[in-house]
Amino acid sequence: MKKFIYKYERLLNIREIEEKREYAILTKIRNQVKLKEEEQINKKEEINITENTIKNFDKFTIEELKYFAALLSEQNKELEKIIVEKRDLIKKEKEQEKKVIEISRAKKTLEKLKEKHRIIFNKEEEKKLNKFLDELGTQKFLNNRERI
Repeated sequence: MKKFIYKYERLLNIREIEEKREYAILTKIRNQVKLKEEEQINKKEEINITENTIKNFDKFTIEELKYFAALLSEQNKELEKIIVEKRDLIKKEKEQEKKVIEISRAKKTLEKLKEKHRIIFNKEEEKKLNKFLDELGTQKFLNNRERI
């Protein structure tokens, strides 16, 4: 009996490799998003600490006022930068998810086609086997008839 050979096996393998590669990229982007979220939380905590420090002061000198104003301004700029970077990463993540889904669909289509081809192949092989067994039975019957 012949072995089933799928003519698009190489293409299916390429799709599997592409899917793994693109999923690895997606995982990397997701990790970067998590890091940005942590950075954002840390920066907000830092701003809260600065604001609480300011609230604890009874009197300010002009230098202290300038210092804390500059510090809060810088911290808020850094926070805004983190938020923008996080937003960009989320956008990249969505685009990468679309890529992974597209490649996954193409791979699943090839797998379904492979299964259909396998079923057709098995049916053809079964027909050949049945035909062979019928011929063998017919020959045996004729040989037994000739002996009589």
